[in-house]
Amino acid sequence: MSLLINIRYAMITIRSDQMLLFSKHARKRFEDQMVAHMQIRYRQGGSLPEAQLRERVIALIASAESHQIDYEDDVQHYIELFFDRSSDIFQDPEVKAILKASDISPSTKIAFLNDTLSSKGSPDV
Repeated sequence: MSLLINIRYAMITIRSDQMLLFSKHARKRFEDQMVAHMQIRYRQGGSLPEAQLRERVIALIASAESHQIDYEDDVQHYIELFFDRSSDIFQDPEVKAILKASDISPSTKIAFLNDTLSSKGSPDV
């Protein structure tokens, strides 16, 4: 037996206030995921209070975005690369050059950062 279904496609309009609310919710969800991930990955749950952990994650998300790294997977790798490092690492000439490069994709930036930090004796993520 064959069933023919006629589907009409309707366009949905999302108002700017709805989009802002959706964006805030998605951002909070991602922050929560990254805090939970970092608690498990680095066992920071016992040594770093959640408020400080969340503050560090939020700061790293903002830092990633300031370098046009905004895809969730790339931001996660960015957080993993820089979580345990001093903010002085951002003054390293190679790291600065990679982060400021506008002619490479965010994923390529992450790969270059990983290679650069690995060559300096820091483990891969």
